[in-house]
Amino acid sequence: VAAVDPSAIPTPDAERAPRKRRRRRGGRRIDDAATQAAAPAQNGPKSTTQVHAQKVVAKAAAKDGDKLGLLHRIGRGLKSLISRSPRSQH
Repeated sequence: VAAVDPSAIPTPDAERAPRKRRRRRGGRRIDDAATQAAAPAQNGPKSTTQVHAQKVVAKAAAKDGDKLGLLHRIGRGLKSLISRSPRSQH
């Protein structure tokens, strides 16, 4: 077994470029992320705001009333399958 010089083996870091950092705030990318990454971090109180999503309560249709049980939903699905026009067979 021959001795291998560790500096002769290419490392994965040298072969490909560094990964881009994806920093998002509120679903939007920061436009000047490259300049902020190079800038030193600010030492000061950070104020973070969180937006809490409100639950949206789905209201049952007035005509269905309490009939939205499992069997009723299965029945509606079967009815929609039967009432559809047959699809063309390729």
